[in-house]
Amino acid sequence: MVLPAIVPVVDVDIWDGDEYEERNVSRQIYAANVVGNNKADVLAELFGDGHKKVVSYPKMVRGNEDIDSDLIFCCVDNNAGRKAARALSDDHDIPLIICGNESWEPMAWLYLPEYKYTNKDPFDRWQLDKLAEGRQETCQGVEIIEENVQMPAANYCAGSHGLHIWESLRICSNPSNYLAEVVSTPWPIWKQFKQIEA
Repeated sequence: MVLPAIVPVVDVDIWDGDEYEERNVSRQIYAANVVGNNKADVLAELFGDGHKKVVSYPKMVRGNEDIDSDLIFCCVDNNAGRKAARALSDDHDIPLIICGNESWEPMAWLYLPEYKYTNKDPFDRWQLDKLAEGRQETCQGVEIIEENVQMPAANYCAGSHGLHIWESLRICSNPSNYLAEVVSTPWPIWKQFKQIEA
């Protein structure tokens, strides 16, 4: 949902160390014929013929990468990925949009480094680094937790919510008017930073 909307207008770096699995076929677009291939590589190839540059990094973000970006979109199903994206946002002083649907209905949040450890920080408000995950590291490797199933429609809605936040960053000159969060319950509800008590 996010990539088709942004690749025509901005350069994109896609970081993902995962490969498409059989279980992704019903949850993620473009997965049907690419099981076993790296997700970042597949998406970069698919969207790389557009107007802007799309680069694949077939590895997980750890939070210490040297990136050249003015925005991070984080669309992961694990706490380590969200923490790494936050570290990059803090280190490079750039906005972070987090899309997800692990523990609730589809949601998206805006994290700005200047709001770290305040009530405007979604990691504090929503415990984004402590969500129920779809995968968990074990001594035998990565274990899939099937009771935390991600629904395809929820993934697309979360991406759409993230795009609403991105558009607010693009068009609003006053940061207090940025969308801080968007949630489906069952209709979209959004909140601007100025609506979150200081």
